[in-house]
Amino acid sequence: MIRLAVAAGLLAVGLPALALEPLDRVRQFSSGLEAYQSEFQQVVVDETGRVIEESSGNMALAVPNRLRWHYLEDFEQIIVADGDKVWSYDVELEQVTVKDQAQAVTGSPLYLLMEPGLLETDYELKDLGPVEGIDMIQLIPREPRSDFEWIELGFSGGNLQRLTIRDAFGQQTFISFSQGVRNPQLSQTAFQFTPPEGIDVLGADELDLGDINSGL
Repeated sequence: MIRLAVAAGLLAVGLPALALEPLDRVRQFSSGLEAYQSEFQQVVVDETGRVIEESSGNMALAVPNRLRWHYLEDFEQIIVADGDKVWSYDVELEQVTVKDQAQAVTGSPLYLLMEPGLLETDYELKDLGPVEGIDMIQLIPREPRSDFEWIELGFSGGNLQRLTIRDAFGQQTFISFSQGVRNPQLSQTAFQFTPPEGIDVLGADELDLGDINSGL
C-alpha cells in the first residue's frame, strides 16, 4: 500500500499572500497554531502519471509534536504520533508498527511547517506563483535526499490547501485539505494509541513519516 502521512497547521494573518516571501507565508501559516483538524483527499501517481492509489480520511494535530492521521478509504489505516512513538495500525492486516518519533519525523514536510525556522537551513524555497487560485511554494532539499526530490505547498487565503511530494523514483503524492478548523478543542485521547488485543506489534525500522507511502 502506497501512503504518505503528513500533518500541518493553518491560517495566516497580516499581509496579503501575494505580498509575502515564501518563508514569510509559511511563518504566517504556522503563527499561533495550537491545533488543527481537517478532511483530506489523497492521490498517488507513478512516474508516467498513472493513478495507482486514491484514498481519503481525516487528520488532527496538536503543536508541537502530536498527530493523528486516519485513512478511511479505501483501506482503513490509523497513524498516531503521540510525542514519543509513532504508531501505524493497518486494520485489514491486523498489524501495528511502532517507531521512535524522534527518528520518524525527520524530514516530514508537515512537521517542518510547525517549526518553519528549520526550512531556512534545510531547504531552498521557490515561489511558483498562483495555480488555479492557489499560491504554490516549492521546497527543494539543500542536501540530496533518498526519499523525495521536492515538496510543494499550496496556500489560499492563508490556509494550507495542497501538499505534493515527488519521490526519488518520479512518483508523486497529491494531498488536498478541506473543512479545516484552526485551534479546535481536541480530546487528549485523540493522540493516544493502544494496540487492540491480539494484534501483532512490530518495531519496524523502516517506518518513516517521510515515507508513509509504506504505511506521518
